[in-house]
Amino acid sequence: MLLLGGFRVPLFFYWPGNVKEPLVKNQLVSTLDILPTIVDAAGGEVPEGIDGKSLLPQILHNDDARVRDHLAMGGIHARRKNRYRLLGGDIHMKVYDLGLTANGTHMYSTPKGRLTCV
Repeated sequence: MLLLGGFRVPLFFYWPGNVKEPLVKNQLVSTLDILPTIVDAAGGEVPEGIDGKSLLPQILHNDDARVRDHLAMGGIHARRKNRYRLLGGDIHMKVYDLGLTANGTHMYSTPKGRLTCV
């Protein structure tokens, strides 16, 4: 799932009278963000400690502020910056150069302890 599936999956919101025209955002969000967004849109208070973040400012006000810059789940981490994707767990880290192939199959293995995040 971390290689490409689950990333770059479209998320659509339909809210007549509030979302005035189609918006296209290139941001990292999660399904965890849907609940706080709906609660926020309904005028409720998003509970403390919830993992998701409301996307309402991005939806209603075309806010370009980043919602998040990474996701970490189940001991496997993925981070993307510009054309590079970093994937890894506790032992192995791999850096993919997305600029070389459309699906990120060109990979650089990097020994643990020698990785510099870009």
